[in-house]
Amino acid sequence: NLLDLAGTPFYCEVLTKEVSFGLDTEVLAAAASETRLLALAVRRMVDREFAHGLLARHWASAEDIESLIQDIAEEDLEGGMKGVRVDDVAELAMYSLETDLPESEMDDAMQQVRQLPFFSGAVELGRLSFSQEVIYDYLLGVRAAVYFASNPKRFLRLLGVRPLSHDSATLHLIREHILDSNA
Repeated sequence: NLLDLAGTPFYCEVLTKEVSFGLDTEVLAAAASETRLLALAVRRMVDREFAHGLLARHWASAEDIESLIQDIAEEDLEGGMKGVRVDDVAELAMYSLETDLPESEMDDAMQQVRQLPFFSGAVELGRLSFSQEVIYDYLLGVRAAVYFASNPKRFLRLLGVRPLSHDSATLHLIREHILDSNA
């Protein structure tokens, strides 16, 4: 429940930020599990980027941006969790951003993607890393849940890249997905 989650520094910060950004407490109360709270936090982070004009709706939808972030997490995992080359991020973004953007606007969009609050790292060194491991694990869990339903070989490959902790957000999300789908 939310009170248990609030006992950890990361989730306490997420809850505090969401309330301070004006999230209705009823919406927050509906996020009664770790994975639902993470889903809410990720969506709100993306929505804030749109609200502050850092992302433009004609570049991509919030769902497209979330999918791109999942792509980057998967690329990082497959690359040994050493960060993702900025050039690879640009290539991945090409599949999520609108294809008919003028080149200058595409460059702006790529710059903003690299500066999303999910990432830390040294763009100057040519790599992006995830700033919060729990967000990274959540994103991998979302991707694994998609693969579970649509591509079992890819699902197994994704889970076989590195050992997962029993309390990983990745495993929690997969578990919820399986229970929800009665698989």
